[in-house]
This record gives sequence, structure tokens and C-alpha cells, in this order.
Amino acid sequence: MNLMNKKIKFIEQWLKTNTVSEDTKEQIDFVERALELLRIKHRHLENKITFESFLQGQISIDEGKLSYIPCPNLKDLGSGTRPIHLQPKLLIYLLLNYKKKLDVYNIIEAFIDEIWGELKIVDLKKTKTGVTRCFTNTRFAANTLRDYGLLKFSKKEAYKTWTLSLMGFLVGSKLLQKNLHWQFSEVERTPNQALHPEILSSSLHFKTYPDFVKGLETLCNPNKTSEIFNKFDSVLRQAHKLLDEYWAIIDDTGLSQKKRQEESKAKIEELEAFQGMDEFYKEFSVCIYVDNFLEKLMEQDK
Repeated sequence: MNLMNKKIKFIEQWLKTNTVSEDTKEQIDFVERALELLRIKHRHLENKITFESFLQGQISIDEGKLSYIPCPNLKDLGSGTRPIHLQPKLLIYLLLNYKKKLDVYNIIEAFIDEIWGELKIVDLKKTKTGVTRCFTNTRFAANTLRDYGLLKFSKKEAYKTWTLSLMGFLVGSKLLQKNLHWQFSEVERTPNQALHPEILSSSLHFKTYPDFVKGLETLCNPNKTSEIFNKFDSVLRQAHKLLDEYWAIIDDTGLSQKKRQEESKAKIEELEAFQGMDEFYKEFSVCIYVDNFLEKLMEQDK
């Protein structure tokens, strides 16, 4: 972001020589509103200088006058962080904030604020819809996670908020254990796969039933784990069997991406339809104690 930082310094210098307020944020707000009025007056509502052109052009200040010279040979700056790279972080964010009752819009805003330091400048470009690219890409990431059963799929949850499914909790906990400090994993997308490779590899940790239960137990208050997992043992054994079949579908490169998505989603829907699954999920959600889970991870990380 060196190129952008240089431009920011130029603009801040210009603002200081044209002071409207002592507070920089208020100055920015004032200038933006003033420009809106000028756009309305001159019937020029759309900015003809693209974000990419501005980043690559040259700006200068001479006696307080700000000048801009376009770049004659523009380079492709890309479209920012791809949705597939946002998937693991979104799962981690939803795990750490599972108690917060937020709608989709607020989840996206809070998520972007959390990962702000790792975003590229083009991630923050506003599209024609009026939102930033990373806002849209976060939605795409969530849609894929939902399509593959990592987020719960119902009118109640999927269309108003994003809630982790049983699979989402398992994968999210494993991702957090691998990546306690939340760094982006710049991994190339596996051909014919819509899910991030780290999500795919998480299945290896839950192959046996004891490992599956242990993965869920690590997220819970230790004082309540034996009670809840003994009570729902038969339900969880059925769930584990279906999840094995789910991962086999996900890993089957002989299936098209569309077919893989359809069949894996059907397995998750079958799992959620089990008698007793809703009751387990409710008790499990209450049992979850992420702070305790994080404390243990931090101790291991020392």
C-alpha cells in the first residue's frame, strides 16, 4: 500500500493548508459534503476518474493547489482479496462472536473492521452498488460456506444472519487452532473446488467418532461436556456417519462442482433433520465457552 500511503500524505498536506477544522476526520467529512454539493450544482454526479486510475496517476501540490496527472499506461490492480481466501477467517470470526445477535449487514461491517489491516487497497474500492469490494466478497464467501453446509441453512438464519452449523463449529475450531493470529493463507484454489484448502483438510481431524466428539468438546464448558455428549450419543453417532459421507462427496473430484454442492448439501439437510438434532444444537450452543478455548490455545502458543 506504499503507493496509496504517498497519496494520502499529499492529500493530508493539502488539507492542512486549506484548514476547515482541527479534527482531520471532520475535515474529510466537510470536504466530501462540499464536493457533493458541487456535483449536484454542476450535474456531475459520477466520478469519471476510476479508483485504479487515481491510484496510478500523479498528484502534486503547488502553493496549496492540488493537481492530478493521469497515468498513460494503467496496470491491472486486480479485484482484491478473493472470496475463497475470506472463507477461513469468516468461520473463525463467526466462532469467536457466536453469542452476538447481529444481522448480516452488521456482521460484514464488523468482520471487515477485524481484518482491515490485511486488506488490499483495492478491497476498499466502492463498486457501482455503493458498497466496497470486500463487502461483496464477504457475501460471496458466506454464500459458498452456506451452500456447502458450514452455515445453517434456513429462512430464519440464512437470510437474516449467519450462524455456524455443527460442521461450521468443528471446522472453525480447527482453523483457529492452526491459525491463532488470523493471518491470511494465500493458498491456490484447488481445481474444481469452491472451498478453501484449509477447510477441506480439516476433515482429516474428525475421521473417528472419538475425534469428532473431542472436536466439539474442546469448544464447551468442561463442567458440562460429559452430560451433553452422553445424553445425545446416539444422535451424534448418526451425525458422524453422515459427515463421513459428506466429506467423501466433497473430496470426490470425479463429481462436478455443481453435483458435489448438491449432494453435500443434501447430506447436511439430512443430518439437521435427525430427531433430537435441534435439541442437541440448542444445548450445545449454550455449552460453548470460546473464552476458555482461546485461553488453552494461547497457553499452547507460548
